[in-house]
Parts: sequence; structure tokens; C-alpha cells
Amino acid sequence: TRAEVSDVANAVFDGTSCLMLSGETAVGKYPVRSVETMARFAQGVENEIDYWEDSDFEMIYQCNNVPDAISHAAASTADDLNAAAIVVMTYSGNTARLISRFRPGCPILAMTVSENSQQQLNMNWGVKPYLVPVASSTDDVFRQAVEVARLSDLVNPGDTIVLAGGSASGRSGTTNTIRVEIVE
Repeated sequence: TRAEVSDVANAVFDGTSCLMLSGETAVGKYPVRSVETMARFAQGVENEIDYWEDSDFEMIYQCNNVPDAISHAAASTADDLNAAAIVVMTYSGNTARLISRFRPGCPILAMTVSENSQQQLNMNWGVKPYLVPVASSTDDVFRQAVEVARLSDLVNPGDTIVLAGGSASGRSGTTNTIRVEIVE
């Protein structure tokens, strides 16, 4: 209905990360068609929003710690350089979620060794999660992430990507690095 389309549009304008169908729509005669229609409207509305043009948007989030500052820097660097993707190495998914808050103009490819984090990240705005094996060093983590990004068909040789992550310890809360690379 028109009211439902309006509700979806307003939710997107409010910056929501995830939409879901109500019970009666989800189990009605046409649940798949309902999801497709809702997604089409949401994408149409989202294409009209320039999050970075809204001067109040960036002020909503205060960067009081290293992960917040790295996340903000990753999103703004990606937008400044017109990057093809932000590639994030994350154990808990928190770094990808933090970057998602800033609504960068490119996909966020989240590499995680945690199946639970991979599943949860599907609910975050702009995040495409990938399950990857544990790496032995930080350099290996970044190398592996670039390779997964290249194989995802979301980045191509010559594209600029922004990488964010931390140590290869598999511990949450170690995000302290941002890099910019050209995909080979």
C-alpha cells in the first residue's frame, strides 16, 4: 500500500540499516514479491540520499577511541579517493559496523574468521561479509583480504581500496591500522 511504501521510505531516510516485513506481509500470498518490491523502493530512496552532504550527519558520531577514529578515517578516505571498496578485517564485526555508521559511498567487504560475526554482519548497511581462514600475521591478513575482495568481483585490477584492521591475533578490539592500496 501507499502507507507501507511511505513507511519504508521514511525508515531509509532515517538511516536505518535493515528492514523487515511484518508478519501478515511475510506470510501472505506473495512474500517473495513483497521483499523484492520493498528492496526496490528502499534502493530507490537510498540512491537519493547524500549522507556526506548533510552537515549534521557526521557530527552525530563522536570519535573518542582508536576504532572509532580508524572507522571514520576509512569511510572518509574511501569517499575522498572514490575507492571501489573498504576492506575490513574484523573478528567480532565491530569495525565493519563502525564504518557502516558513516555510510561510505562504496561497499564494505568484511573479512572475519567468525561464522557468527559473518551472519550478523548481513544485517548492517553496506556490509558484505566473508568468512576467511585465520592468518598468521597482519600482513597475511591484509594480503588475504585483498585477494578475497578481488575474487568477489566487486573490485578489479587498478581499483583503489581502503583497508582497515588490526593484528592477526583473532582478538576483538585490535583495530588500529588503515591502508590504501591499488588492486593488482
